[in-house]
Amino acid sequence: MATFGKAIANGMPLSAAVGRRDIMETATRLWISSTFGGEALSLAAAVATIEELEKPETFERLRNASQALEKGFKSIAYRRKGVESFGQLSMPGLRFTDGRVPVRNGREGTWRVCSRPVS
Repeated sequence: MATFGKAIANGMPLSAAVGRRDIMETATRLWISSTFGGEALSLAAAVATIEELEKPETFERLRNASQALEKGFKSIAYRRKGVESFGQLSMPGLRFTDGRVPVRNGREGTWRVCSRPVS
């Protein structure tokens, strides 16, 4: 059995549990409920996402975007003390390496950096 989350609908609220028939038949005896049950927009988004992923040029475009993002992260990390680039091409990221952590600054919706972790 495998489960998939919002990525199958490009971020819309949708999930799927898939697997072999003998395993999935067990699910017919379970009660499964959802906050968004019956909501059709996510299903349309999933169809559009699958159609996009079936195009041959999609993965090249995604790879190019990931490479640009990774290059940008590496550039930031090179220029900023206490910032490190990490991850793989498919999921690059930045992290603070000197004990500082990013904290959401409520009303403004901006980020500030604290000198110590916040619990």
